[in-house]
Amino acid sequence: MKKFDKDKLAELDIYLGEPNEQVREGMRAMLRSEGLRRTRTFTRMEDLLNAMKERSPDLLVVTDDIDPNIFQIVKDIRHHRIGRNPFIVISFMINPSKAFAYP
Repeated sequence: MKKFDKDKLAELDIYLGEPNEQVREGMRAMLRSEGLRRTRTFTRMEDLLNAMKERSPDLLVVTDDIDPNIFQIVKDIRHHRIGRNPFIVISFMINPSKAFAYP
């Protein structure tokens, strides 16, 4: 199994979409402390989507409450209607109180 060193991790582009400033900055600090230096943060989905038009990240981390249409937006990414790379890794942060509310 191939290991990643901090130099390789520093080359990854990460977009983090989270409207809550404390959560967003805590996540950003944690990612940076692990060597993930190229982390851009967004409070609004519109700004994140505009950034994706310019450059697709290697990893997209979004919260379920950044936009009411977040699941459709992810579907559009996967179907190559948004961004330049439909194969990016996408990770959701789901509010535990709403975890079973989604289909």
